[in-house]
Amino acid sequence: RFKPDDGPESVLSFVLSHSSVRLQALASNSEDEFVDAVCSTTCVGSNESVSAHIWDVYVVGRPRVQKWRYHSEDESANMPLRGLELGVGEILHLVYDYGTTTHYHFSLVDVS
Repeated sequence: RFKPDDGPESVLSFVLSHSSVRLQALASNSEDEFVDAVCSTTCVGSNESVSAHIWDVYVVGRPRVQKWRYHSEDESANMPLRGLELGVGEILHLVYDYGTTTHYHFSLVDVS
């Protein structure tokens, strides 16, 4: 399990489910920065900005409080990814664009 004290510059490698898309992020990147990278570099956001739609991201299998976020308007969106204490094999679930409400799973495959 990746913990906050493992260092802010650890690299988290994710794979988008049912895809060959691989995304890397620094543990110090915020959830907002992660979703912005997803939106601007994958088919998820069709090259849109993270602020183009409301979104939510949470760890599958953990208790969840429904939070609809719109860019950095929600303070929790600025939490570094290391604060999620992810373990290899755990899945981030992204709910994106509540107009079409699309769901994506990002599996953590490596921490280096």
